[in-house]
Amino acid sequence: MAVIFMDGFDSYTGGFAGGVFTGDMGKRWTSCASNVQVSVAPAYARVAGGQGIAISANNGALSKTFGVNYTGLLLGVAFRKTSGTVASATILSFFDGSTEQCSLRTNTSSVITVNQGGTVKATGSTVLSTNVWYYLEFKVTIHQSTGIAQVKLNGAAEIASTGSLDLTGTANNYANGFGLHNYGTQQEFDDVYLLDTTAGTNTDFLGPVRAITLLPAAPGTTTAWTPNGGTNYGCVSEPYQDGDTSFNQSSTANQIDTFVTSDLPSATGSVYAVQTILTARQDAGAARTIAPVLRPAATDRVGTTVALSTTYQLLTQIYDLNPEDSAAWATTDVAGLEIGYKLIS
Repeated sequence: MAVIFMDGFDSYTGGFAGGVFTGDMGKRWTSCASNVQVSVAPAYARVAGGQGIAISANNGALSKTFGVNYTGLLLGVAFRKTSGTVASATILSFFDGSTEQCSLRTNTSSVITVNQGGTVKATGSTVLSTNVWYYLEFKVTIHQSTGIAQVKLNGAAEIASTGSLDLTGTANNYANGFGLHNYGTQQEFDDVYLLDTTAGTNTDFLGPVRAITLLPAAPGTTTAWTPNGGTNYGCVSEPYQDGDTSFNQSSTANQIDTFVTSDLPSATGSVYAVQTILTARQDAGAARTIAPVLRPAATDRVGTTVALSTTYQLLTQIYDLNPEDSAAWATTDVAGLEIGYKLIS
């Protein structure tokens, strides 16, 4: 697998304020600078019908960390600054622990730069404007002497592949997290993807992609779990999870629910990966484990088993390839896709 993380911010409410996460954002993102505010709303979406985030109040970052060290990474994200100037801003960064390895910034002329700390390593040519959405892609090899950086803007080359750079702020030639920043006035983000460029299927620029959330739209082939009221499908069809208000429950190993999903906004284009998002918890009784289920055709394809907590978790799994045939995804695969879950134990 090469897609490490993706988020379109469409499947949850909340944000970060007063030093704490609210809603479900803290179930996907690791930490946030205590002095900033993060809001999730349709007003910050790059494309109508979805959601995006706004980071405001003070300078700082919303961060995602991983338990793995990566030498090669590619981060893509939609970016907009809605007021003030785009000049002299930090936009995104890769880091090792809490220390920045390298970052994407703008200079006093509102032109993109690759930085290691306060040192500019490479400079683009396009002057960025306020209140305009841009899709930024930042590809790096983290190294103290042979680091490489490459930047694309809206799918076009902005900074050509460099070589022999020091892209480290620590003694380590890797990164294990990234951050989306606010600097000065409010900065907005949407449609994030992160790749491990060293192995797997997706290892290079994907272009200005969208991370689209497809909700359950109808009952699928199997609906074995018990709803707490109403119908099995109706208990999981809301756009944002509602905790114990409506849910499906099972204590019987191997029971499966699957659901027909809503349609993609277009029948054309490319699908680079599919991600399942489950919100689940263990209630009273024995410890429980579940797994996501994809049904691309006539067979349930069961994903990786995870143990449940007594509090709600937001559980994700990414499929770079269609598990039905181990081939690249097509829009027709997604059009007929059922998604769901299985109680393992």
